[in-house]
Amino acid sequence: MGTPVRPDEGAFGNTHCRFNIAFAAFVLVFSAIPLWLPPLAPNASGWVTAAIFAAIGLAWLLIAACAIFNFRQLMRMPVMRPDALPAARGRRFRHIVMIPCYKDPVELLFDCLCSLLAQENPSHLVVVIAFEARTPELEQKQAAVRAHFEGRFGRLICNVHTLDPSREIPGKCSNTNSALRAAHQILFSDGKGEAYAHTVTTCDTDSLFHPSYFSVLEACYNEENPRLGQPPAMLVWQPALFYNWHLHRRPVFTRVTGVVRAMRMLGGLIPFGLNPMSIFSYPLELGASTGFINPRYSVEDIIFQVRAICQTSAAVPLRLLPVPVISGPTMGSSYAEDFYEWQLQLRRWAMGSAEAAHYFIIHWRGTPLLGGLRWFLCFTAYYAILLCSSAPFCIIASLPFPWATFPHVQVAQWQVSLQYAGLFALACQYAAFTAAFAMDRLAVRLLTVDDHVHPLRNLVHLALALVVLIGYGLFAFYAVMRFVVRGKRDAGHVMAAKVGFAAANTNRLSEAVLQEHEAQKPVGELPLLRTSFSVRSSAHSAPLPVDGSGTALALVGDTRPAYELPDLFRFGAFEFNPKPQPFMGSDV
Repeated sequence: MGTPVRPDEGAFGNTHCRFNIAFAAFVLVFSAIPLWLPPLAPNASGWVTAAIFAAIGLAWLLIAACAIFNFRQLMRMPVMRPDALPAARGRRFRHIVMIPCYKDPVELLFDCLCSLLAQENPSHLVVVIAFEARTPELEQKQAAVRAHFEGRFGRLICNVHTLDPSREIPGKCSNTNSALRAAHQILFSDGKGEAYAHTVTTCDTDSLFHPSYFSVLEACYNEENPRLGQPPAMLVWQPALFYNWHLHRRPVFTRVTGVVRAMRMLGGLIPFGLNPMSIFSYPLELGASTGFINPRYSVEDIIFQVRAICQTSAAVPLRLLPVPVISGPTMGSSYAEDFYEWQLQLRRWAMGSAEAAHYFIIHWRGTPLLGGLRWFLCFTAYYAILLCSSAPFCIIASLPFPWATFPHVQVAQWQVSLQYAGLFALACQYAAFTAAFAMDRLAVRLLTVDDHVHPLRNLVHLALALVVLIGYGLFAFYAVMRFVVRGKRDAGHVMAAKVGFAAANTNRLSEAVLQEHEAQKPVGELPLLRTSFSVRSSAHSAPLPVDGSGTALALVGDTRPAYELPDLFRFGAFEFNPKPQPFMGSDV
C-alpha cells in the first residue's frame, strides 16, 4: 500500500476561545503603538515609531531584492550531480494533480486540463478532479470531463466529496483531503504503486501550467534525491505565480494586488519558507505522513506548510520551482463584483493566516526548535505586521497628534527630525512597487501572454499602488478582528467567483467551430464548451508531446475534438527550448 496515510483523528475545538485571539491582539496592539506608547514612554516613542517605519521600508526592499534574484532563476533547470544520474535515469514518475471543482464553470476547468494535456509527458500525470457533492450540474460536468479527457492522461480520477459537518468545514481543504486519500488508495491498490516516484501538485481550476512544469519538477526531484531506494527529501516546491490572465482588463485594485502579490511570493514567501500559494508540489510521502490537508481549516496552502512542520517535527523547506505558471486573479462580471470579490479574498487570506498561527501554537511540539521558532517569527513579521498591522500603523503614526514628538539626529552637517522616517518608508515601498511592475512587464514577455497596458496607465497604477495596499491592509485588519467576534464559523473557504473567466472566454471560438463542436456532443446533452482553447477537427490533430507553440492537443487515432493552445497562453516562446537538457543546467 505504499506509505501509510496518517488517519484524520482530529475534531473541532472551541469555536471562539482560540489562539487567533492572541494573533488579533498582537495586530491591534502593534497597530496602535503611536497611540499608547507616548503616554508610557514619551522620550522613546519617537525613536520606536521611526524604527518601525524604517523596518517596514527595509522589509519591502528586502522582498523586492529577493524577488529579483528568484525571477532571474526562472526557466533554468537545476544542474544534476554526476553521481545522481543513475537514479535519475532509473526513476519512473507519476504526478498526482489535484484540481478541486465546485461552482467553477466547466470552460475554466477545461482550460486547466488543456494546459496539463500540453505537458511534455501527459502519460506521467494522474489527474484527480475533486468535485463537491453539492456541485451544480455535477453529473454533466463529470460526463464532459470524461468524454473529452478520458485516456489522454496516465489516469483520470473523478472524486465526489460529501461533506461531514461533524468533522469538516466546507471548502477546498476538506474537498482536497478527501480526493487525495481516495487517489492514494486507488494508485496503491494494485501493488504497482511502489514502482513509481509520486509527487502531488495542488492547483485551482484557474491555473495554467507551463508545458515543461512537470519536466522541471522531475529534474528538481532528482536533484534533491540522488539515490534510489531511499525516502525522498521532505520539502515543498513553489513555482513562480503570475496573475496575467486578462489582468490588463481588471480594475486598478485587482491589477495592483496581482502584480505586487507575485513579487511578494517570489521575494517573501519562498525565501523565508513561510507557505506555498495556490499551486505547489511535494512528494506524496510528505502528504501521507502529515495526513494530507486538515479538513477543519479553510486556506489549504497556508495550513499545509505549518501542518507539515508540526506533524513531521522537522523543518520542511520551501523551494523555488524555476518555472512560471498563471493563476487567475479575482474576477467578477462587473466593476462592483470585482471589488466585492477582491475584498472577500483579502479577508479570507487574513483569516487563514490567523488560523495557521493558532494551528502552530497548539500542535508544535518544540522540534525542530530553531526551525520552528524561525518559521513562527518570520510568519508573524510577514502576516501580522507587514500585511495586517503596517497599514493602520502608518495611518495613525502619520496623523499630527499633539503628543507625538520626534527627536533630531545629526546627519553629516544637518539636523534631521525622525518624523521624516515615514518618507523613508514611503520611498522604499515605491522602489519595491517599481520593481514589481518591472517584473510584471518582463513576465508578460516571458509568458508571451496578451497583456497590453499603455505606459501612462501603468504609471497611474504604480502611483496608486500605495492606496491599494493600504486598502489591502485595512481589509486584512478588519478580517482578523472580525474573526475574533464571529469565531470558527467565519473560517469557511469562500471560493473566488469565476464566472468572469467564462464570460471573458465566450468569444474565443468562431461560429463555425462552435456549430461543429455542438454537433459532436459526445455524451448526451453536454453544454457547449466555450474555452480559451480552440477546438478543431481531429483531422488536423498532431501527436503529443507538444512543443509549446500551439500544436494541437490530441492523441494519435483519437476521434474526439483536439485542443489548441491559443496565442493568449503560448508559454515560453521567449527564449524557450522545447527540448530541455535537464542534466546540463541549460535554460528550459
